[in-house]
Amino acid sequence: LVSRLGAVLSSQGDIARAREVLQWNHDSARAGFGDDARETLDTGHHLADALILDGDYAAARTLLDRLLALAPGGEAGIDAALRLDSARLASKQHELDRAIADADEGMRQMRRLGDDIALERALDEYGNVRLAIGDVTGAIAAWKEALALRERRFGAAHIQVAASHAALSRAYRRDGRLDEAERHIRAALAIDAAVLPAEHWRRANHLNALTMVQYARRDFRAALGSATESLRIHRALFGDGDHPEIANDIN
Repeated sequence: LVSRLGAVLSSQGDIARAREVLQWNHDSARAGFGDDARETLDTGHHLADALILDGDYAAARTLLDRLLALAPGGEAGIDAALRLDSARLASKQHELDRAIADADEGMRQMRRLGDDIALERALDEYGNVRLAIGDVTGAIAAWKEALALRERRFGAAHIQVAASHAALSRAYRRDGRLDEAERHIRAALAIDAAVLPAEHWRRANHLNALTMVQYARRDFRAALGSATESLRIHRALFGDGDHPEIANDIN
C-alpha cells in the first residue's frame, strides 16, 4: 500500500515526498523481511524509480546494483523490472553497453511472462535504450506497440497514452519526420490539459519535447515560449536547486 502511495505522489509531481515515503518503505522492508525478500526487492524497485525521477542517479545506481545482486534470476517479474530500471538509468548516464544488455534481458523476461501491463513499461524502457544507441526504427516499433497496448487498455485520453505519444514524438523528430513528431507531442499535451494540473512534471517534459520540434522547424519564437513554460513548471516543482530537468530547460 505504501508503494502505491509513492506511485500516486510521483504521478502528482511530488517527487520529494514520494522519495521520502518510498525510502521509509524500503528501509522497513529490509528490517522486517531481510535484504533478499520479495517485499524488499519490490519496494527497492519503486524507490529506484523515484530516485531516477529526482535526478539522483548515483543513489539509484547504488541501490539497483545491490538489488540486482540479490534478485533471484528465476523470479522473472521482479528481476525483469529491476533490469529495466537499470537500463533506463544506464541510458541516462550514457552507459550504453550496460543499457543494451539490461534492456535486452529485461525484455526477454517480460515477453516470457505474458503480462501486457508489465510489457507496456518494458517497451517504454526498451524504446529509450534503442533511441539512445541510434536505433530509431527499433525505438519507433517498441513505442508503437506500447501505444497500441495502452489505447486498448485505457482508451485515447490517459496519461500513459500521452507518455507513448511523447516517446514517439522524440523518435520521429530524431528521424527528421517533423510532422509526425509534432502530431504526437500535441496529442500528448492535449491529454495533459484534460487530466493533469497545470504544474505537473509530465506536462513540463512534453513542453520540452514540443520545444525541440519547434526548434527543428526554426520556429524560434514558439520554441522559446514552450521552453520558458517548461522551465517555470520545473522551478515550481523542484525549486532553484541542481536538478537535471532545470538544467535542460535553461540550456
